[in-house]
Amino acid sequence: MPATASVGVLLPPIGDTSGQLSADAFMGAGRDDSKSISDEHLKSCRTGYRLDHELDALANCPEAIQKLFMELQNLTETCGRTIRTGLEAVLSILKASESTSLLRKEGRWFAERMLALLIQVANEDKAAGACDLPGRLSDLWLRGLIHDTARFHYLVFSHKLDSTVERSRSRRRRQREAAMLIQQQKDSILAFKRHFGLNVTVRNLASAPSSEKNVSAASISTIQTMFDRELAEVQERVLHQQERLLASFPDTELLLDLSAFFQAIDYATTQVDHSRSRKRARNSSKLATDQGAAVATTAPSWNHSSIQTKVRSELENDGIRFKDLQQLEAFNDRTRIELQATETVSGSQLGTFSAEDAPLFLQRLCIFSARAALFDQSVFFGELMLVLYREAESREPSLKKKIILANAHGSLSVLLRATSHKFEAVRAAEAGIEILQPFLKSNPELCSGPMAALKTMNAKALVQLRVYDTESQVSILQKAYRTFGEAIGIFQQLAVKAATNLTVKRSLADALLAQASASKLMIQEMLKYQNTLQFECFRFFDGQPRAEQNRFGCGYCEGCEPPDLVHDLIKSFGVNIVKAFVTTVEQSIEVFRVLVARVPHLYEPTLAKSLFLKAELIGMYSSRAADEFAEPVALLQNLSKKFPRYFTSASERAYVGLAQQQRREADLEGAATSYQSALQHLSTLIDQSRDSKASSQRMEYVNRAYKAQIDRTLLCIQLELYDQGWIDANRVLMLLNEEGKGSISMRFLGSVAMRGCCRWLSGHLEDAFDDTEKCFQAIKVEEQDAEGAIEEYGDGAFKFDIAEEKFEYCLAIGWYGAIQSRRGKQEAALECGERAVRALRIRLSDRGAQLPAEFGFDPIRQSLPHFLVLVAGTLLCMGRSEAAWRQVEESLKLNHDARIDGSTVKTALLLKARLLEEKAGPGDFAEAAKVRDEADKIPFQGFLHRMGCSLGRTQRRNSWSA
Repeated sequence: MPATASVGVLLPPIGDTSGQLSADAFMGAGRDDSKSISDEHLKSCRTGYRLDHELDALANCPEAIQKLFMELQNLTETCGRTIRTGLEAVLSILKASESTSLLRKEGRWFAERMLALLIQVANEDKAAGACDLPGRLSDLWLRGLIHDTARFHYLVFSHKLDSTVERSRSRRRRQREAAMLIQQQKDSILAFKRHFGLNVTVRNLASAPSSEKNVSAASISTIQTMFDRELAEVQERVLHQQERLLASFPDTELLLDLSAFFQAIDYATTQVDHSRSRKRARNSSKLATDQGAAVATTAPSWNHSSIQTKVRSELENDGIRFKDLQQLEAFNDRTRIELQATETVSGSQLGTFSAEDAPLFLQRLCIFSARAALFDQSVFFGELMLVLYREAESREPSLKKKIILANAHGSLSVLLRATSHKFEAVRAAEAGIEILQPFLKSNPELCSGPMAALKTMNAKALVQLRVYDTESQVSILQKAYRTFGEAIGIFQQLAVKAATNLTVKRSLADALLAQASASKLMIQEMLKYQNTLQFECFRFFDGQPRAEQNRFGCGYCEGCEPPDLVHDLIKSFGVNIVKAFVTTVEQSIEVFRVLVARVPHLYEPTLAKSLFLKAELIGMYSSRAADEFAEPVALLQNLSKKFPRYFTSASERAYVGLAQQQRREADLEGAATSYQSALQHLSTLIDQSRDSKASSQRMEYVNRAYKAQIDRTLLCIQLELYDQGWIDANRVLMLLNEEGKGSISMRFLGSVAMRGCCRWLSGHLEDAFDDTEKCFQAIKVEEQDAEGAIEEYGDGAFKFDIAEEKFEYCLAIGWYGAIQSRRGKQEAALECGERAVRALRIRLSDRGAQLPAEFGFDPIRQSLPHFLVLVAGTLLCMGRSEAAWRQVEESLKLNHDARIDGSTVKTALLLKARLLEEKAGPGDFAEAAKVRDEADKIPFQGFLHRMGCSLGRTQRRNSWSA
């Protein structure tokens, strides 16, 4: 690895504490991780195609084509993405051609030849274990062939759309075009088969020429066409979408990972023995001559030293250090200019580059495309670079070329991880590890660093990989944790040997942070699983001894259910394990602080990420973790001021995390302030994305704003800040109206209900009634629709209350009942109030509802005392004092802490005092006076004066005072 600036602080090794040992055991320490992801979890990541419906629509196709489809269908569970794409392309062509009489025969010819090739390649890949292995020439070439089928599809589709008259006029022209495309396809497939030895006739000839194997990928016309197409896409998007492409702060973590692998390639390249340099030069010259003969094109005015110098300059970390906004804007401008300048190089010119220069040029394209977030194009350039390095290694094998090839796999894994192709990202890193594994023990000084980096990339890709079942997902996350551990162990050894190497320290800190992030993700997956299956033995950090927890009956514990990996993990989950994860992230924070001090303006975002993760992990088991959020919030705020709009989203998430913890610690004022800051940041994000209303990102911002508004308005109601709550709810509803959702959309009904509650408690009864009436009617309509569906598809025996479905429904119905009570309609009010309380009880009895997704405050548990008081007021209006007394007593039993909801507690106490006065028994007035004294100590007004019972008939002295 290349040496960098020195630092005098070394990371102390992680101690083998009992907590760390428990965490390692929890993550399956000692398991064999040598198997590929395709061997262990391919079925979880892939579902095969079923073509029954498609083939029914193509019933008139010849039987030979039907058989080819069925054969390829059986391979879709193991074949790669390219084969699947080809299958879809062939289906589209056949569906179009079968509906026309003119091109039906041509469509069948085209489809049959393409299907036969796809089956042959799928079988070859399966035999070679190359499922979804990226960076192979055969895969790139096949993608080019599949893309060419679009021309034939366009021809057939155009003919289908023509009028009858136009079809008659263009009949011969269409047939000539179809014949030409079929011949081109035939020639392309033949060239493909010859190159890879798939032609049966040629394969059986002992004297068959093998010169095609020596042809560089950069000289193949299909690859050159793909290169031109991807480069044109880059030019087009940079020209017309540059503001959107460069709207986000550069992903410095990804760029540093990419630079690290390219630096390792450069380092390995410069270590080649000088004695071999002449031979390499002769080979390069010969290759360039061969390529020049294949493609008669003038070479661009590049030379090896200039390309190498430019690449090295881009790999310096100084290029992505931004002191202020001006430097960031200059960086974005330079990225745009460099990408626009690449139009001077075509695919045919790339074929004239030397074997050393072509990969370097592709590295530059990878770097600048990644900086502009053009990851799909960057992946193509990375795959082509990998193909060229593989060709060089196959021509003249050596350890250093294998190291270069392994690092090229690592760089491709980095780029793939930024796309939707996470499985391929895992496979790329695995391939790099497999290359280096045989040489790790014999050449540790050359292989240790690249191996640790590859293991880190492998684990990062595993963390981002999503599969269909939770057990496989948890197993994959465990493997990622263990793989991170292996990389950390190597990096720690390298840090001891090279104490002055900042690159090693950065890699170590990055691996530690990623391992802790994987731990948090695994905890979340386990808790989601617990929400679904509700294991009886689960007690989340409640302090009970494990033996006492086991007294709860659990079919899985007693062996009545089949073994379940996640159940066993949940059962052994404890505070000591999370504390071990916290220790890991603290280790990363320690190193990042050193890096921030030594290399300013580069690692601050990652340090903030580490600090926020630490706060989240501590918040899982500690009710006093709000202080842990202070530093990441402050750091992100500083970054937001330095780079306006770039860190708005991260700051919003930090404020939401802080608010949730403050709410858990009964700091309601602080939580309301933090939520207000989060809403301000979300408002900025929504304004910035106003030009893309249909974008999923904008909708995500709207959903987050809605959730933050719900949480803040609940706090405003508890703090009696009704005007602020109304403003927040109204602002979000105006936003939803702009989005076309409507103020009474069932998805955002909670905002309308809360606005109505705030209007009621601030004295605007009729406005409040209008809002809650709308909510109630909307819920009623949805309930009728649900009942109709049950009657149509069910047996009629299933009964349910739609209020149990969503927490917002409970709020809307309960407040509607309270407002009805205030308007004097007590029967309807009692029905709504009891319905809301019953729904809340049912949701609380559900173990899934007892476990909030965010660890801490449980809004359902805190809302039940509030609605019990409202029901008590309605019962008092109806003269049912005993029933009202029971509701008040339960409310005070559930919530007697005025810090949590002082307004509700005070109202309950005042209502209790009034009920005592209503009794008028011996000592009741004295007891009522004590209760009122207790209520007077709570610094809230309460809302008894807004309830219907304040209009009661009895006029006894002091009985109606609030």
